[in-house]
Amino acid sequence: MEWVGKMSPIYEEQYLPAKDALPDKATLFSRSDIDINTIYYEISGICNAKCTYCPTGSGVTKGRPARFIPPEEFSRGLDRLYELGLLNNDVFFGLFNWGDPLLHPQLDEILHILKEADQSFALSTNGSSIPKNLNSSLLDNLSYIRLSLPGFSQKSYDKIHRLDFEKVLQNIGILNELVPPNTLEVLLYAYKFNIEEISRASEYFNDKNIQFRVGMPHLMDYEDAVGYLTETIDPVKKQGIEDDLFTDHIKSLLMYKEDKKSCPYLQNQLVIDEYNNVLTCCVLSKNSEYYTVGSLFELTKDEIFDVKTRGQPICSRCMSAGVPYWYEFNCRHLPQELQAFNTQTYCYIDTGYGFSEKQKVSSNVNSRASRAPFHAFFDLRGFNNIKSLRWDPVEGRLCHISIDKIRVEMKNGDARLVEPENLAANGERISDSEFRFNTTDPWFVIPAEGQINNVAITGSWLVKDVDETIPHLNQEIVQSNMKIQSLQQTITDHDAQVALLDEQVEQLTEETQSLQGTVSERDSQVALLDGQVEQLTGEAQSLQRAISERDAQVALLDEQIEQLTEETQSLQGTVSERDAQVASLDEQTRQQAIQLMQLSNELACMKQSVVWRLLMKFHNGFVERALPQNTRRRRLYDLGLVGLRVLIHEGPRGLRIRGEKKLRGESPSRLLQSSKSSIAMDKNNKYQLIPGTTDYVYIPPRCPNNINSIIESMAYKPHFSIVVPVYNTPPDLLNKAVRSLQLQWYPHWELILVDDASPSKETRHCLSKINDPNIKVFTHPQNKGISGATNTAISHSTGDYVVLLDHDDELTEDCLFELALCINRDNPDYIYSDEDKINEKEYFTEPHYKPDWSPDTMMSTMYVCHVSCIKKSILEAVGGLRSDYDGCQDWDLILRIVEKTDKISHIPKVLYHWRIIPGSISADIGAKSYVLDASRRVREDALKRRGLSGTVEPLEQVNGYFRVNYHLVGEPLISIIIPTRDHGDVLRRCIESIFKKSTYMNFELIVLDNGSVDAATLGYLEKIKAEPNISVIRHAEPFNYSELNNIGADSAEGEILLFLNDDTEVVTPDWLERMGGYAQLGHIGAVGAKLLYPGGQKIQHAGVLNLQDGPGHAFLNQKADIPGYYLRNLIEYNWLVVTGACLMVERKKFQSIGGFDVNFPIAYNDVDLCFRLRDVGFYNLVCQSVRLIHHESLTRGMDHADHDKKERLKQDMRRLYQKHPFYYQYDPFYSINLHPNGINFETFR
Repeated sequence: MEWVGKMSPIYEEQYLPAKDALPDKATLFSRSDIDINTIYYEISGICNAKCTYCPTGSGVTKGRPARFIPPEEFSRGLDRLYELGLLNNDVFFGLFNWGDPLLHPQLDEILHILKEADQSFALSTNGSSIPKNLNSSLLDNLSYIRLSLPGFSQKSYDKIHRLDFEKVLQNIGILNELVPPNTLEVLLYAYKFNIEEISRASEYFNDKNIQFRVGMPHLMDYEDAVGYLTETIDPVKKQGIEDDLFTDHIKSLLMYKEDKKSCPYLQNQLVIDEYNNVLTCCVLSKNSEYYTVGSLFELTKDEIFDVKTRGQPICSRCMSAGVPYWYEFNCRHLPQELQAFNTQTYCYIDTGYGFSEKQKVSSNVNSRASRAPFHAFFDLRGFNNIKSLRWDPVEGRLCHISIDKIRVEMKNGDARLVEPENLAANGERISDSEFRFNTTDPWFVIPAEGQINNVAITGSWLVKDVDETIPHLNQEIVQSNMKIQSLQQTITDHDAQVALLDEQVEQLTEETQSLQGTVSERDSQVALLDGQVEQLTGEAQSLQRAISERDAQVALLDEQIEQLTEETQSLQGTVSERDAQVASLDEQTRQQAIQLMQLSNELACMKQSVVWRLLMKFHNGFVERALPQNTRRRRLYDLGLVGLRVLIHEGPRGLRIRGEKKLRGESPSRLLQSSKSSIAMDKNNKYQLIPGTTDYVYIPPRCPNNINSIIESMAYKPHFSIVVPVYNTPPDLLNKAVRSLQLQWYPHWELILVDDASPSKETRHCLSKINDPNIKVFTHPQNKGISGATNTAISHSTGDYVVLLDHDDELTEDCLFELALCINRDNPDYIYSDEDKINEKEYFTEPHYKPDWSPDTMMSTMYVCHVSCIKKSILEAVGGLRSDYDGCQDWDLILRIVEKTDKISHIPKVLYHWRIIPGSISADIGAKSYVLDASRRVREDALKRRGLSGTVEPLEQVNGYFRVNYHLVGEPLISIIIPTRDHGDVLRRCIESIFKKSTYMNFELIVLDNGSVDAATLGYLEKIKAEPNISVIRHAEPFNYSELNNIGADSAEGEILLFLNDDTEVVTPDWLERMGGYAQLGHIGAVGAKLLYPGGQKIQHAGVLNLQDGPGHAFLNQKADIPGYYLRNLIEYNWLVVTGACLMVERKKFQSIGGFDVNFPIAYNDVDLCFRLRDVGFYNLVCQSVRLIHHESLTRGMDHADHDKKERLKQDMRRLYQKHPFYYQYDPFYSINLHPNGINFETFR
C-alpha cells in the first residue's frame, strides 16, 4: 500500500527521530542563522558508478533500500514544498544527492511536472546513460546540468567510476545538442594519478565550447572524513587516500577555520530522499543512524527549522573536526599546481538597492594563461526588475583582458549584444575591447535592465607585466606574516590550557586510587556470595532428582494416552464410514433436485414453444368464446381434457380406475400439480419439496456430523460481531433475522442490535423479549440513521471481524462457518459471498453469482453487497460508515476499505438471503431518489480521494445506474497499430472512420502490410504514406498476428498502444479518450470495447469468457442494448480477456510482459496476452460505452470455416492451456455456479 504521512516503514527502525535527538535547550544555531537557499531532491537513489570514495559506489550502504521516486509521489512532495513556503525560483533546486537522476526510467514525467509548475532545476550525472524519452522541450527551466569525470582516459575510469569512457564522451556530445545553451558544465575531479590528463581535457572541451572546470574530490563518507581530519583513521586506509587525493593543503587551511560553529549544509540546505524523507544534510549517507529526521508530509516548517537549529548529536563532532570547512573549501579552491585551470568570476545584480554580496552569481572560467580564451555564463532567472549589472572578472588580482562579446538574453526569449565600447570600467581602456586594470578589484558595469534570463561573456586573458604583480604579492606576504604572529599567540594560549589539564589529570589519579580501594571491598562481598551460590547448587540437584521421578510418571501417562488414541482412531474410522454414507445420500438428493429443476425448465421452455402458443391461441380465441365458463358444453370439454391427461400419464388402466372412483362418488386427487416448488429440509433433517419457484432452487446445506472437530482443528477461531441497525422492523422478520444467527453451525459470535429510536411499540417490545447471552441490544434516544446506528453497534463490538446484516434479512446456517474457513485459508481483510433474495411469498429467488474481486466493477455497481465481513482493525482505520452517504453507506465503506488493503476474498456460495420489501432498494434501486444521488456521490468522492479525474455519468439504457468516465491525463500520443493484407477498401473504411469520427487527434497510425499484392491496395498504402501521422511498414512474411503487432509496437512512439483490426470502423466519437482514461489507470492492463456486427444491432464482442469449451464471446449475437447478467453488457466490468480486434494497453505495461507471444501466430494471442497481464497483477476491462462495427475476419476469413482451420484452432487451444494450466476451465470473473458454457451467464438447466 501507498505510504503517506509518516517516515518510510523501511526507515522507522533504522534511524532515530530527529525531534528527540537533542534536549530542547541544546541548540547549535539561532533561528536567524537558518536560511534555506538550496534544496536537493533525490529522485533517484540509484547510481551505476562504483566510485572508490563514495559510500554508494563503494558499497558502504549496501543493503539499504534505494529506488526511483514514482512521479506521483514527487508531485505530492513538490506541492508540499510549495505549501511550506520553502521552494520558489529564488531557491536553488537540484534533483540529485547520492544517485544519478538520468537513470530514472520516468524522468520525462518528473520533468513534465516541473515544467507545469514553471520550476527551475539542476541535474548532475556521470554521463553513462541518457534516457530515450528526454527531449529539449522538457529542459526549458534547466539551470545547469553537470557531468562529473574522474579523468580523461579509460585508465582513470577503471580506477574510479568503472564506466565506459568513450560512451561518456558520446553522451556529452548528445547532451550539448539537447540542453539549452550554456547550461552544460563538465567538472573533472583532479586526482594525483590524472594530472597529466587535465590539460588535454581542457583543450578538448574548450574546442567544443563546453564549460570546463577542475574540482577537488574529497572523502564523501562522513566517518572516513572525520577519521582522517582527527587522525584516527586506519593507517593503511590513510596511506591509500593520500596516494590518490590532494590533501597536503587541507590541514594548513583548517588552521584558518573560525572557532564559531558553522555548517552551510545544516544552515542553508534542505535535502529530501527518494522516499520523501527530510534528511539531516547532504553529507550523511544511508549508512548513518541520523540519516533522516522525518517525513516531508509529517514535519511542519517550524519543526524543520527547529531541527536545523538543534542539529543532530553528530553535528558538533562534524563541525569540530572541520568536515564542512574541508568540503566547502575543496569546492572553491585548488592547490597551487591546479589553479591555472579555474578562475572564479562574479556578476553583481542591482535590483534597486545597489550592488551587494547578497545579490551575486558566480561562474567558473578556464585558465588565465596568456591568450587563453574564457567563457562566463551567469543565470539570472532568480532576479526580477534588474536595474543594472556589474561584472568582476577576478577578485584580489590584477588582470589584463580582451572582451569579444557580451550577450544578454531576456526572459521573453529576446537577446541583444552589448558592444565592449559601451562598458564602463575602473581600469585603463587600451582599445574598444581591451582593458588593463591596476587594481585587485576590477569591474565592468554592463548597461542592461529589466527581466533578464542570462548573460554570457566571451573573451581572452592577455599578457601582463610581472612587475605589476610584485606590489600585490608583497602585500600578501605582509598579511601572511600577520597571520603567523596570530598563530604564535594562539599556541601560547594553548600551552596555558595544557598546564591546566595536567592539574586536572593529577586530581583524577587520586580519585582512581580511592576507587581501587572500593573495588577491594566489593571483592570480599563477591566471595561471600560464592558460598551462597554453592548452597543453592545443592538444592538444585535435589530438585533435579524430583523431576526425574515426575518424568517416570509422565511416561506412564503417555502409554495410557497412546492406548486412548488408538481407540479414538478406530471411532474416527467408523465416523468416516457414516460420513461417506451421508455424502452419498446428499448426492442422491442433489441429483433429484437437479432433475426437478430440469423438468421445471423443460415445462417453461414448452410454454415458449410455437405449438404451445398455437394451442393457447386456439384456447383463448375459440374455446373461451364458443364454450363459456359454467356451461354444460364447457364442463364436458374440461372433463375431456382431464381424461386425455390421465390417458397420457397413467394409461387406459389409470383412466378406468379414476372413472370408477368418480362413479363411486370418491374425489380423485389433482391430476397434475402445477404449483411451483423448491427443496428445503424439514424438522427431521430430511429434504422435501415446498411451494416455491421453478426458476431457482436454494438447497440448504447439511451440517457435517464432525462439525465440532472441524472447528476445533482450526488454527485460528475468529470471533464474529454481527451488527444490525433496527428501525420499525416487523417482529416476525426481526425474529427470523435473529433466528438465522442462533442456527449458525459456528459458535463464536455475538449479535449487536441497535434500535434507532423506532416509533413502533411492536419493534421495541420484540427487542425487549430477547434473552440470549450472545445478543446485545442498545437503544438510541434519537434517530441517527442507518450509518449512525451501525457505527454504534460497531463501537460496542468485541469481535475480530464485523459482519453487516440488515434487520429484515437472514444469514444461511453455514455462513459464519464458511467465513471462518476462508479466514484460516486466506487471512483476508474483507470477505464477500454470493447471495439470493426472499420474495413476499417467502420463496428464494434471484441468485447473484458474483465474480472474484473486480476493482472497476466496484466503481460501476455495488456488486459485492451481501454478505460483507470486515476485519475490525481495518474498519476502525477507515472510520466506519458515513451518514452523508446513507442509502449507499456500505458501498462508500467498501470503496474506502479497498483503498487500504488488497487482501480481499470471495466465497462463491450463497451465504445471505436478501429480503425483497416493496419500496426498498432490494426491489428497485430507483425506489428512493436519495439512494441514486448517494450512488453517484460515493464514486465522485472516491475519484477525488484517489486523485483521479473523471465524470460519473448516468446510464442511458437503465434508470438509476451510472458509469465512470475517466479523463485522459495530459495529451498522450496514442499509437494505433493496424495489420492488413490486400482488401484496401476495408482498410480505407477503417482509417477514414478514425479520422472522421475521433474527437481526440493526438494519435499516429502504424499500418503493418503483411505482403499485399492487390494493386489497388498497394496504391492506397503508397498514398497514405504521405500523411504526417501515418506510417506503413511492409512485412511480407507468413501471417503471424503476434509478430506483426510486436513490430508495430517496437516502432510506435506513443505512450499508449491500440491494436486494431482493419475490418473495424469507429462509432463512438470519444472512443480514444474513454479507453485511454482507463488504460492510464495504474492497475489496468488491457482495455477492450464493444464490437457490433454490421448494422450495429447485434453483439460480436462484449468481453471474452474462459469457459469449459474454451474462450468464448459473451452475449454473442444478442441485442446491443440488453442489460445482460447484472448489467454486464452495459456497464464497465473487469473481464479476464478482451479481444485483440480492439485492444488498448499502455506501452510500458505491454513491454513489461514481453508483448504478444509469437508462438500464437493466429488464434488465442490476445487471450495469452490478457492471461499474462492478469498474472502480473493487472486487471483487464471492457469499456461498454465505446462501440465499433466489426466486419469479422474479412481479411483472413473465419477460423471455424473449414476442417483444417478447426483442427488448428484445437491445437492452439491445447497449447494455450499447456502454457497457462491455472486458467484451464477457470475464469475468476465468471462464477462456478453458472453454466460451464453459459455465454449469456445462464444457470444450470
